[in-house]
Amino acid sequence: MSLPGCSGGSGRVAEGLRRAVGATALLAMLLLGGCTDGYPPPQREPVEPQLMSTGQLLKSLNTMGRRAADRSTWTYRLTGACELVVVVESGADRGETVVLLKGTRFQLGYDKALSAYEVQAVPPGAQTPAERPVLKTADWADAVFANSVLWHLQQDCA
Repeated sequence: MSLPGCSGGSGRVAEGLRRAVGATALLAMLLLGGCTDGYPPPQREPVEPQLMSTGQLLKSLNTMGRRAADRSTWTYRLTGACELVVVVESGADRGETVVLLKGTRFQLGYDKALSAYEVQAVPPGAQTPAERPVLKTADWADAVFANSVLWHLQQDCA
């Protein structure tokens, strides 16, 4: 039995229903694609330091150094003797530290006063970190990544 004015309408109703179901499924996939199962979303593209050149490793350190926790700018360069030169500039103040990569151990620390993570250098034969850290950042991921980058720079110098 067909309703008046609706002849052949069942095909159009079915097509509309199919479109609505398809749109709902697409929306659900997009929304569920944003779920991270409780993990925070990644803040930047993942990188693999083991595949990076020395220049790329230094560039990544310099990028992190521009996001330093203490509003300073941290810049890095490598000498031919495998020494990492760390320059920290804050306004008119400028400090420079040279870190010998061979034999230095890098570790993570925390500056409670600044609420910042540090990458610290422990010189060969020393038990405690050097006075100045190699990086100070509010981002734990940057500190961990910088630690890995420094290890890979050491391997490039070996």
